[in-house]
Amino acid sequence: MAKCLKCNVNITDNTLICPLCQHILEPVPGETLKNAYPNIEQQRKKMIVALRIYAFAAIVAELLLVIINLRFFNGIFWSVITGIALLYTYLTIWFSFHKNADYRIKLLFQACSGTIFLIAVDFVYGFHGWSVYISLPVIILALDALTFILMMVNRKNYESFLWLMLVLIALSVIPIIFYELGFIHSLTITFTALGVSVIEFLGTFIVGGQKARMELERRFHV
Repeated sequence: MAKCLKCNVNITDNTLICPLCQHILEPVPGETLKNAYPNIEQQRKKMIVALRIYAFAAIVAELLLVIINLRFFNGIFWSVITGIALLYTYLTIWFSFHKNADYRIKLLFQACSGTIFLIAVDFVYGFHGWSVYISLPVIILALDALTFILMMVNRKNYESFLWLMLVLIALSVIPIIFYELGFIHSLTITFTALGVSVIEFLGTFIVGGQKARMELERRFHV
């Protein structure tokens, strides 16, 4: 057993770091379990087992769906959609177990994986491009709005959102690349999404001043 001097609780798990504040624990041999942090190792193992059970069930289900799809093929490989949906669900559950992961990374993961799912659906039905020139820009605009709201809520650390804005700018360029390669023939709202992302980044960078520049230097070593 160990004790976190900052949280003033005893930890019964076999760990060197406090699960509450991430500080190094101090050993306390012979001390009772008064005010002890609950043992979460057993709960974590149960979640891992549940995730493995889901993975096995998903694989079996997808194999059956592929067989059915091939047996009664009507020109559409709809089993690809179900497979990606099962994989998306697995990754979402797996990512939710990592409670210490940055919520901005979680948002970006959900947006990117959701976009990939929509592209797969578009591809199965002949790829008309709507998943790239409509769905992707709409998702980017939604993330732009959500980023602004989160910055207002977390004004003391607003500069920490700069890297997310740069990622959104990069994602906004994807439809333009598809257009130049001839895969799509429309950029309906792409430039709107790109413009909003660029304006949001420049506004945050200019207003943030030195604090924003230091954040970019810390993130990208420039």
